[in-house]
Amino acid sequence: MDPMLTTESAHAYVKLFYKHITQLGPRYKPLRHIKRRTTNPSVKVINTPDQDATDFTKCLQIVSRAITSMSTSDTVQKISCIVVLYGSGGRADHELGILKTLFIARDLTELPVLLVTESSISWLLIKGSNIVMLESQHIGAYCGLIPIGHSSNVTTTGLEWNLDNQILDFEGLVSTSNKVKDTKITIICDHPILFTIENLMNISP
Repeated sequence: MDPMLTTESAHAYVKLFYKHITQLGPRYKPLRHIKRRTTNPSVKVINTPDQDATDFTKCLQIVSRAITSMSTSDTVQKISCIVVLYGSGGRADHELGILKTLFIARDLTELPVLLVTESSISWLLIKGSNIVMLESQHIGAYCGLIPIGHSSNVTTTGLEWNLDNQILDFEGLVSTSNKVKDTKITIICDHPILFTIENLMNISP
C-alpha cells in the first residue's frame, strides 16, 4: 500500500500541543533552573549531554524510544506521525541541520516526521509512491518538491505543474512555488525528497 499522509492530522496535533504546553523557561538555562520552573509532575526533564548529535536528533531518539516502549498499548496504535513545531528563519546551518535530521529519523522510527512552522509543513517523502491528502482548510496553495539528499526521478499528479518522469536536482530542476490543484496528490520518486506545503494556521500559543 502507498504511504498516505493527511494534513488534517498535523493541525490537530498542533492544537492539542498548545492546549497542554508547559513553559520550561528561557532557552539554554542550566538543567536545575529548568527543573525548578517545571511544576507539572507529568513533564519529564531528561539530561542529554551528548554533543555529537543535535538537540533535534536527541529529541527524536527519546520520542522514538518512548513510542517503542508502549508498542503494545492502544495509544501507540493511534500514532500516525511525529509533529515537530519550530520557528524558522534562524541560522542557515541550523536550518540545514534540521533537514539532515529528517534523514537520520528514518533509522529511528517508521513514522513520518512533520516539520511545522508558522508558514509551512514539510516532511521527507520515501522512495517509491506517496499519497498526500489535503484535508485541512488551513493548507495554502503553494508547495515544493526539493531534492535535498540526492537527485531524484519524480512523477506527480494533482499539481499545477506536474512532473512527468523528470529529474529533480539542484544543478537542474527544483520544483518550488508549485501549486496544488487537487485534494489528492501523488508523488513517485526513486530517492527521498522533501515535500513542503503552505501552512495558513496560526501556530502561536
